[in-house]
Amino acid sequence: MRYPEWMTAGGPLTKQQRRVIAHKVERPLRIHGPAGSGKTLVLVLKCLKLLREAQDRQQRCHILLVLHSNEMRSTVRAAIEAIDDRAFLAATRADAQFLDVETLWCIRELGLDQGPRYVLESDPAASRAFQRQILEAAVDTAIGEDYRQFKSIVSDELAAWINGDRDRLLQSLQWEIAIRIKGRGFRRRDRDAYISSPVRSFVGRGENKYDCQCLFRI
Repeated sequence: MRYPEWMTAGGPLTKQQRRVIAHKVERPLRIHGPAGSGKTLVLVLKCLKLLREAQDRQQRCHILLVLHSNEMRSTVRAAIEAIDDRAFLAATRADAQFLDVETLWCIRELGLDQGPRYVLESDPAASRAFQRQILEAAVDTAIGEDYRQFKSIVSDELAAWINGDRDRLLQSLQWEIAIRIKGRGFRRRDRDAYISSPVRSFVGRGENKYDCQCLFRI
């Protein structure tokens, strides 16, 4: 169905869906719902509603839809092309009304999509997989080269993590790097600030300073 058919009073949308589409944009709105409940459809119709209203009033309106994977981006673009009777996807930034559908928008804006392979890729799923490969290699290197030096002084808890479930270790290390380590830098004072921090790590809860040195090394 095209946009006008979806939005008619007797159309198939539920009251909750219509309320979201009509929601004023002065404040954020979080939408919860299981798979297949129509969240993506509502998002598409909401965007088209804003663009149509702006066009009718001859006002400027640029909308960016950010999706979590290239597959979802293709799905949403196909849905928009099927529903939109005013062809907003064919517009450009020079037009008063413009709709852009992307994954990691910053990749294109920074010009990284034409360059060498980066840890940050246009498909977030591929980006996460690539980051995990790098982390696995770093863990193997640290355990192979450095762990022998640390083995006798790290806590029993960290040793159990290293020798235990690998997926659990990698997931916790990802959290530790992303939340507590990333952004500090790699200088000695950055390492010392991390080691002396009173905040407990995601890899165990009773670590000592040698545990923290081992985690920072990874």
